Amino acid sequence: MESQNKAVFSKEAAWLLVLAMLASVTYHFAHPFFLSPDYLHLPGVGLAITQWALLGGCLMCAAREKRLRITRGGVLLAVLSALLALCYALYANDMLRLMNLPVLLALTVQALFSLCGHVTCPTLSAAGLWEGLCRFFPALGRFFSLPLRAMREHAAVRDGRRSGLWVGIVVCVPVLAVIVWLLASADPVFRAFTDALFDRLGRFDLTLLRRLILFPLCGLLLFSLLYSCLSQGGAALAPNLSAVRAPVFAVSLAALTVVYAVFCYIQVRYLFGGIETALLQGGYAQYARSGFFQLVAAACITLALVAPPTVLYPAQRGMRALCGAVCLLTVVITASAFFRMRLYILAHGMTLLRLLTLWAMLMILLALICLLVKCVRPSLRLCPLLCTAALCSWGALNLSCMPLQVARYNVHAYQAGQLITLDTDHLSSLSPDAWPALESLGGSPDGSAAADEICRKWEDLTPVWYDWALSWERAPHR
Repeated sequence: MESQNKAVFSKEAAWLLVLAMLASVTYHFAHPFFLSPDYLHLPGVGLAITQWALLGGCLMCAAREKRLRITRGGVLLAVLSALLALCYALYANDMLRLMNLPVLLALTVQALFSLCGHVTCPTLSAAGLWEGLCRFFPALGRFFSLPLRAMREHAAVRDGRRSGLWVGIVVCVPVLAVIVWLLASADPVFRAFTDALFDRLGRFDLTLLRRLILFPLCGLLLFSLLYSCLSQGGAALAPNLSAVRAPVFAVSLAALTVVYAVFCYIQVRYLFGGIETALLQGGYAQYARSGFFQLVAAACITLALVAPPTVLYPAQRGMRALCGAVCLLTVVITASAFFRMRLYILAHGMTLLRLLTLWAMLMILLALICLLVKCVRPSLRLCPLLCTAALCSWGALNLSCMPLQVARYNVHAYQAGQLITLDTDHLSSLSPDAWPALESLGGSPDGSAAADEICRKWEDLTPVWYDWALSWERAPHR
């Protein structure tokens, strides 16, 4: 397994191939809408079981190959990956399941790379994260053809039997057709069964064909990714940012400082207070809603622009001063975004997306504080601390059952008179995770009617085992 050319299809490779193919088959065919054109997969407990099997199988193979290296970062990522997969078995919200799929994949892959010795830098450092990202995409195709080459070599050894197999298939097809026709003519029940089968095949909508094509491709990609963890890691990969000159960052940061200073002046005067605020058309809530996501995006771009020069040019005080000024002004912009979102939540209630954006703003604020500390003390390494805080808080947020927290906030605000109406469409979209908070609505006629409407929408949903989650056991049946 030292290289792709010398790789052999060992017992460990066979086990990983079986696990990868089972995961792909389950993902593509265990969905309740087997022949439906709807190709959206939002698995529940099935994905948790699959992820644990893949992670555990790969780690056992790595231990057998004596390539397992216990690192604190790798163990932390593996535990967070397992806990995030547990959320699929506990909660049933489709939006969170979809959002967590790339997060779960990234955590699992980085954990495997770290535990198998592929990440030479600290796992959660900037260099370690970049190294894992650079290894991910080549690993998808590195051993993609290994099972196919093993099958071809095995078939070459048994060439004589292969020709007999094809002759048997050619002879079997007409014989089977005649037998089916005779049996259908002899028994009307069997004839009705075959007629229904052929009628269903006649209405074939290519979804099954698409899944038949995708499941082996996805299985081979997953096998290549897992098997790459057992091979030699190769040379370390590092980003080549040193070629970017300091004036490139300095000009951009100076321009951002001027623009952000003007924007912050406007925010302090018009949004955070002043008599002119009462003249805003549409009121505070409408003004707050406009531009919130743009401010968050601007803050993210600023982080991407400020972080490199703080690492590349720690000895230049002027550069650090510009970075610190931009970070301070971006803190004001983040506060403006938070103030806007707070006003809008008070006026229209909490949603899952608004809760996630509040968490994102908190992480942006934490990153800005880390960069400010980095500008003052450039020798400190704060990226592992920031990554650990972001990943742990994301895991804790998922385990806290965010749909339930959103429902509790809205129900409390409705009962306190802060919200005039309840958005039953949004509450029903939160899945049965939110039912413990909705039980308290039975005390009033309007609240009881809203709870009954939500229950009726949930009764139409019947997930199969792969999409099942524990929260469905708490769903009311009326």
